[in-house]
Amino acid sequence: MIRTFLLAAALAAGASTPAPQLANGPSVLILYDGPERESNPARIDALYVANLLGHFTTRRTLRTLEQYHEGDWKDYDAVFNIVYRKHYRVPDALLRDAARIDRPFCWLGNQHGQLDRYGALRRHGLAYVRFFENAPLDHVVYKGRTLDKGDPDTNIVRIVDASQARVLAWAVGRTPLKVPYIVQSGRFW
Repeated sequence: MIRTFLLAAALAAGASTPAPQLANGPSVLILYDGPERESNPARIDALYVANLLGHFTTRRTLRTLEQYHEGDWKDYDAVFNIVYRKHYRVPDALLRDAARIDRPFCWLGNQHGQLDRYGALRRHGLAYVRFFENAPLDHVVYKGRTLDKGDPDTNIVRIVDASQARVLAWAVGRTPLKVPYIVQSGRFW
């Protein structure tokens, strides 16, 4: 999934321990589903994201979603959330906060539909359509370039308010189907 786009080595730091970094620079909270085990694919993806963000002089903290408490986002300049599992109930603390976070917030992976439990998608001019398992969408078109997608599963959202949200990349494949793949609404990604 995310590994397709993030070609970086995993950090050796523990999951809930901040990665080695400089004292200044923006602080980023990277959340992921599942346990703090090296074999957890969501944790591996979180380490890739942390490594990538390390190139931009950021202070990075990795935590499991279960370690998140309501309001934790206020201590960071940006929040990344990675949900790898197809069948997972995202903790209410994060979903309540997702509707009110006022800084960069990026949701990667699965369970987009749960974002509307407290109105996060609606607030940002988006609507969840469905999770398309084994979708015929194997490429992403971004800025005119076609990239391999890697994972055939796709969460489909639609823009309901074009004055708020825009599509930055499209998932495409061997059929005429074309769906938003990366969307942005202000600081909500």
